[in-house]
Amino acid sequence: MRYFINNFKFLLIALIIFSCEERVELDYVEFSPGSLADNDGKIIYSDVDVYPVLDVISTDTPSVDNSINTGLVFSIDTVKAPAESTFDYSKFSIDKPSGVIFYDNSLGGLTEGNYSISLSVDNAGGVARYDDVVTISVLSVPIQINIDSESVDVGSLEIGEIATASVTDLSGQGVVSMVTYQLVDASDIYSINETTGVISKDKAANSGSVKLSVQVGSNLGAVVASDLLTVNVGPSPTISLLQLDGSTPLTRVTLSPYTAYTSYPPVLSDMTAASWDIILPPSLDNFKNFFSMGAAGEITIAADANLPEGDYKIGVTPKNAGGISLDFPEILTVKVENRSAVVFEDLINGPGDNVAPNTVSGWTSYVLSGTENDGAGWKKMGAVAGKWSCMRRWMKGGTTIGDSDESVVKEIDLSLIDKTKPTTLVFTEFIGYGAAYTTKYDRAVYVGDDLTSITSGTWSDLDWVAVQGLGLGGSDWLGINWNGGNGPVQGYSKSINLNTIEGDKLYVNWRMKYAEGQTGQQNGQWGINDIRIEQPDVYAAEEE
Repeated sequence: MRYFINNFKFLLIALIIFSCEERVELDYVEFSPGSLADNDGKIIYSDVDVYPVLDVISTDTPSVDNSINTGLVFSIDTVKAPAESTFDYSKFSIDKPSGVIFYDNSLGGLTEGNYSISLSVDNAGGVARYDDVVTISVLSVPIQINIDSESVDVGSLEIGEIATASVTDLSGQGVVSMVTYQLVDASDIYSINETTGVISKDKAANSGSVKLSVQVGSNLGAVVASDLLTVNVGPSPTISLLQLDGSTPLTRVTLSPYTAYTSYPPVLSDMTAASWDIILPPSLDNFKNFFSMGAAGEITIAADANLPEGDYKIGVTPKNAGGISLDFPEILTVKVENRSAVVFEDLINGPGDNVAPNTVSGWTSYVLSGTENDGAGWKKMGAVAGKWSCMRRWMKGGTTIGDSDESVVKEIDLSLIDKTKPTTLVFTEFIGYGAAYTTKYDRAVYVGDDLTSITSGTWSDLDWVAVQGLGLGGSDWLGINWNGGNGPVQGYSKSINLNTIEGDKLYVNWRMKYAEGQTGQQNGQWGINDIRIEQPDVYAAEEE
């Protein structure tokens, strides 16, 4: 009971205390974001006028009405650019909390004109679009390009400074800096100093007028002045070639591979040559040491060049005392043509040969094996079958083949023949009566310079070189052509190498030898005639 009473007292006292305390109330302001509406004018930018600086371009921070100036997020919606603008949309950016707009023009490319930007803005109260809220006006680069003379006259071969370009800063504020100059689409004949703007002519040029355009680069971008300078180039040098008579025009010269030739000096107009060079086609690269030019421009081809046959276009390059050169390509055709010259000839009972028939005068006959039977062997004949003059080997009917091996040799004097030049052995033949004759016997023709062995009646392969294709059983020998004395003469033309011949004596050896394994008897004949040695004719150059 005592416990209950004490607790009741405590509760009563507490109620009294709390009932006497003053009540406290707290005031709260309810958050309500300002509502956004399209183009409501609550966001205002200042338009920007700017030169196309090679830097980041930006707007100012926009002014925002206090009613919505909480929790705003800005983003670029669209950009309206001038027609044919070279701007890059990806280089636009915006600071989302502040609304500051940027364009990165560090690498240039932003062309002049007005760029109108529309934005989207949102906060907790919604999203609004602001059309064309700010305009960035990119002004033209304030550079005027000047030239000290709009037109200059220069010689075709003249080199050096011809004009100077400069710039004027039209801004009036000195905003232009980092000025550099360059020519636009100009040939390498002309150049410009990128710092000073001095324009120079560096090479020879053809006559006529040329217009040069200049581009100026700067911190604000580039400006081009089209056709800023006209260069009037005087007459180009001309050249003409004359024949050795000094008056007839020359366009072509024909000569042998070994002919020496020196042309008449060329006639050069509107240029004084201090030196000359020759222009050869690639096909004559291996022969360039045989070509030269004199002080007056004469074209010289050395003797014994052994030029390959063909037509070659050659040109010349004169150079003046100032070091300026000018090419005149393909002004002369050199035709190299081989023509044969007979350096030895034996017509055998033909014109000039008065040796009686049935002899070997001027020739030497050798029996290497077997017996030279009656009527057999080599003899000069005046008119075989009434028509052929020849050196003939005759095997009469009933002659036994045995081991017959006979040669007839012609000695040729080489003392007046150039052994270094290509040489051709030419002769004709008839052979018959029937096919059996060429079956029973092999024929061959050789060249050599030693008769020691054959004079002693023996054969040595070391002394003789078979003419290509015309050795014993050679593949180039032709067949029977006797035909009762009516067959056509068969001709041969074969290269021989005189460089292997020691001394001044060449021996040509026609040999008729029994074929291996052949026996019995066989008649027939082999005649050779019209023996010639031919070399290239070193004829005089023919101008036309």
